[in-house]
Amino acid sequence: MGTGDLSPAGNQDVNPAPPPPAGETRSRLRLNRNLVLNAAGMALPVVASVLALPFLVALVGTARFGAFALVLAVLAYVSLLDLGLGSAVTWKIATLLARPATQEEIALTVRTAAVAALAIGIAVGGVWFLYSPALAAAALAQEGQLVPEAAACLAALALATPAIYFGAVTSGLLAAYGEFGRLNVTRVPAGVLNYVLPVLAVRLWGDLATACYLLVVVRYAATFVQVAQCARLCPELVERERPVFSRMALGSLLGFGGWLTVSNTVGPLMVYMDRFYLATTRSAEQVTQYVTAHELASKLLLLPALVLPVYFPLLAASISRPREDAQSMQPIQLAAGMALASCIPSAVAAAFAPELIGVWMRGLVPSITTSAFQVLAGAVFVNCVAQVFYTMVQAAGRTALIARIHLLELPVYGAVLWYLTARHGVLGVAGAWALRVAVDSVVFCGFAAADLPRPMARRLWHLLGTSMLVGIVIAGFSQVPQAHLRAWVALLPLIFLAGWWRDLKSLFRAGAPRA
Repeated sequence: MGTGDLSPAGNQDVNPAPPPPAGETRSRLRLNRNLVLNAAGMALPVVASVLALPFLVALVGTARFGAFALVLAVLAYVSLLDLGLGSAVTWKIATLLARPATQEEIALTVRTAAVAALAIGIAVGGVWFLYSPALAAAALAQEGQLVPEAAACLAALALATPAIYFGAVTSGLLAAYGEFGRLNVTRVPAGVLNYVLPVLAVRLWGDLATACYLLVVVRYAATFVQVAQCARLCPELVERERPVFSRMALGSLLGFGGWLTVSNTVGPLMVYMDRFYLATTRSAEQVTQYVTAHELASKLLLLPALVLPVYFPLLAASISRPREDAQSMQPIQLAAGMALASCIPSAVAAAFAPELIGVWMRGLVPSITTSAFQVLAGAVFVNCVAQVFYTMVQAAGRTALIARIHLLELPVYGAVLWYLTARHGVLGVAGAWALRVAVDSVVFCGFAAADLPRPMARRLWHLLGTSMLVGIVIAGFSQVPQAHLRAWVALLPLIFLAGWWRDLKSLFRAGAPRA
């Protein structure tokens, strides 16, 4: 019985539990440090985006901003078509370090990934550059006056593709070693400039294409700094006599990343196709209305983006060991912590959305944006919890399973999105997105629970069921016009605090899984 517990006789236990081993203590401290560094690396870009968005909309207008949002959606989508090499490097190096492997083997794996990423980046960027005018014309068929500037922006951002793909490999190596401090040296300034530069470019030159060229320069500078950091971390990477490429290493990386690319192709297509549906069937102004709601709601996804990249290499290393060590991960604790932490901002933001968006956007968007945001806030909360299940499946190397799920889901989601967009416009798009998140949550919870002991699997399902019910309440009850009634939504996090208190205490005490 640990210190502070009471024995049956009511006396405090005189034999306190032994302190954790020094290695376990260091692991906890390293985990906490990485979480703090990851949080710091995301906080400033988030603040920059929240502050810059209303200024940019006011400077360029809703229609022009809608077109620019489509350009950025293309950039985000193309950035994921790197055959999954960035995530594959993190997964592979984490499993190699768990053996442990030699530095020569690690260096050869990273060099192979870097060469492949550079080649793919040049090819994809070239095709994107050539077809930029056609892509802009297709996406903005009903807004012909916006096509020339959108085409210029697309052509400019196509030049950044090699740096983006190469930078994914260097970022993957730094994440595998847990070097989130070094990673944030480039992530923070690059993330802030992504939002600040468009505002400055429009204000100084009145041209969004100039901002895109500046973003390209920032991307290459960030990648160059990361290469230098990786060279210090693993000097074998820059030794000239070392082999540069290995077919065996490439095959291992593509075995994980190839299927991940299918998910990276289909998954973001489902994320971004909604705004293209609005642009082609409605107007660029409705794209702005939806993107504003989605941009604000997506900030709630920063919590899993903060925590899960830190846990991913630890999970991958643990799963590569015997099963009893993998069970020590206690995913129900991580999922319960994610549910509580993500429910707080989701519930509060949805409850006071009319007031928050009114102050933030200064009346630049209509009330339909607020309603769409409240629906998305409930869905994003459920998605935060489901991200834990997704990460467990991915850390187990089951990327082929994830890809097949996304392939089956794409046509169904496309049909639902088309129907709801045609019937309900912006609110229909938000509803379709919420339905897709609900289906994903159930599917990935099922596959994650299949690898767990039955009692833990039941609790995982119980947690998901409660999360989905809370998400529905957030999305629906926050729509009432009376502010004093909406305020009750902010109390929903108490459900997770009361129902999973023991799991939450264990999570806070346990720290990192053994790795």
